[in-house]
Amino acid sequence: MLEVTKKNANEPGRAILRKTIHFAVAAVLIVAFLSLSPLSHAAFQIIDSQSWLMSGGNPAVYWLDTQRVLYIGDDNAKRDWTRDAQLALFSWEIGKPRVLIRRGVDTVCYRPGQILYVVWDKQAKTRTFYQGAFGHEVAVQTKGFNGITCDATHGPDRSQNRSVLPLLPGHGYLYMGPRLGKESMKNTPVMLFPEGATEGIPLPFGRREGDLARYYHFRGAYFFELAYFDPAKGYSSTTWPKNMSRIAYWMWPDGHTERVEFPNDILGARPTKAGIAYRIFGTGAKDGVYLLAPNGDRKLVIQGHVVDLAISPDGCRIALSHSPDEKSFMRGPQNKRTLKVVEIC
Repeated sequence: MLEVTKKNANEPGRAILRKTIHFAVAAVLIVAFLSLSPLSHAAFQIIDSQSWLMSGGNPAVYWLDTQRVLYIGDDNAKRDWTRDAQLALFSWEIGKPRVLIRRGVDTVCYRPGQILYVVWDKQAKTRTFYQGAFGHEVAVQTKGFNGITCDATHGPDRSQNRSVLPLLPGHGYLYMGPRLGKESMKNTPVMLFPEGATEGIPLPFGRREGDLARYYHFRGAYFFELAYFDPAKGYSSTTWPKNMSRIAYWMWPDGHTERVEFPNDILGARPTKAGIAYRIFGTGAKDGVYLLAPNGDRKLVIQGHVVDLAISPDGCRIALSHSPDEKSFMRGPQNKRTLKVVEIC
C-alpha cells in the first residue's frame, strides 16, 4: 500500500493536515513482477548519445535544462583503452553532437546558477577546484564540499558543536543536532531553519533516519529516502523489515512535508512525474531501471546495467549510464557503457 500524508508547517500550532490516498499493491503483483522475463519497454523512447561516460563513485551526470545533459566522458567519444585517454567535461543536447567544456575534469557537481568541477593535471599531479556560474568558473580554495549547493568554499564551523547542512540559496539550512558527544548519536529530530528564521521547524524524521536529500525542480521540494532506525538497538539500516513499507518524505522550503510509502524492495528511489524510478542490479537478466506508477504497476524502463541516474527538471526524462550487462560496464575493451536518455512521460 502506497500512502501519501501531507503536513503543513504554516498552520497555527503546526496542525497536521492528512490527505491520504491509497493504492492497492497486491502481493501477487510483486510475485508476478519478480518472475517475469524481460518486461516490454516499448512505451519508452530511448536515445543513445553513443558517447562513453564515467560512472560510479560521485554523481557524474546532471541536467543543465530539459534538453541538455552535463557529464564526464572521454576525449574520444568511444573509450579507447589502448592509450592514455583523458577525461573531460561535456554537455550533450539530445539529438545533437556533444560539446566539450573542459579537459581533465574528473569530478563535477551542478545546480542551476552554479557549477563545481575538479581538474586533474597529470604532469603536475595536482587537482584544482573551479566553481561559479556556468561558463564563468574561477579557481577556488577548498574548505569543504556540499553536494546540494555545489560549493567547496565553505566548511563546517568547528568552533560550535553544531551539525548543519546548508540548502539551496534562499532555502535556509537543516540543523541535525550536536556534532560531537553522546547527543550526536541520538536520533534527534532534524530541524529546518528557513532563510532568515531564528526558530526551527521540526521535521517528521530524525538525524539517524534522513540526512541526505535531493532537490527536484518539478516539485520544488527536497526528497528524503529514510533509513530504518531501530530505537531498541540504536542502529540505522538501509534494509527495512519485510513487513514494513519503505518511507520517504518530500520537504518544501517553507517547512511543510509529505510522507510517501512504497514497497521496501525498492532502494534508491528517484521520483519522476510518472512515478518512482529505481534500479535493480546484481540479478543478471532482471537488471535495469523500473518505474513504480502511482497505481502500483511496475514497468521496465530499460534493461541492462545502470549506475548513475539523473531526473530532468520537468520530471519527464531520465539520463543514465547504461551498458547491456555488468560485464560490459566494467573497464576494458568489452566496455559498452554509454550515456542514454529515456522519455517516460
